[in-house]
Amino acid sequence: PIFGAFNRGGSDVTAQYLTAARATKSKNSQATVLHANFTDVQGIAAADPKLIPNAAYNKVMSYDDALALGAEVLHHRVFDIARKYNTPILVRRSFAQNENGEFLRGFDPREKGTFVKERCSPEDYSTNPNKEVVGIGYQQSGEGYALTVVGPEIHSKPDIISGIEAALASNRITPAIIKGGNNYISFKVPGNLDTVQSAVKTLYGIFFGKISR
Repeated sequence: PIFGAFNRGGSDVTAQYLTAARATKSKNSQATVLHANFTDVQGIAAADPKLIPNAAYNKVMSYDDALALGAEVLHHRVFDIARKYNTPILVRRSFAQNENGEFLRGFDPREKGTFVKERCSPEDYSTNPNKEVVGIGYQQSGEGYALTVVGPEIHSKPDIISGIEAALASNRITPAIIKGGNNYISFKVPGNLDTVQSAVKTLYGIFFGKISR
């Protein structure tokens, strides 16, 4: 049952803190406490939808995946709080949309949103558009950008690494790893925004398919 709700404009962070407080209070019960966040998009995309209009949406990911990806649909502190208290998040669209992008009254039952939780199994990842790559993100870092590719145990997958290196090379970017974890790898991209966005598009094409105009 829903124990509380915020209207549009309510704080994502506040909602997550309340979810964490409820979870702590209910820790001795069998109930699962969930933060359901209803927004304008159908979940957490594999790449920036403003850059990739037909970006695929994941069905499931971990807190660490969402943080590494830099998912902007929610404030990054939401995922930090969720990870600390292990309170899952469901991100989904508030209203159905038709093929013209117009909002319709009511939910679209075909859309399940993105479920964000503590750990994901290989079976979980297999339900996503790409079972080995969760997504591609980028953010400004110093005088350049940090380009991040997120995926389960990504460092142990030579085919994925080769694809990343080929994409960077095709955009005349010399790979220079700046940091990495079990589920992500980040590269420093010198230059302007156009350079990193071009690399994101190339990577998306490799791992997720054709980009619509």
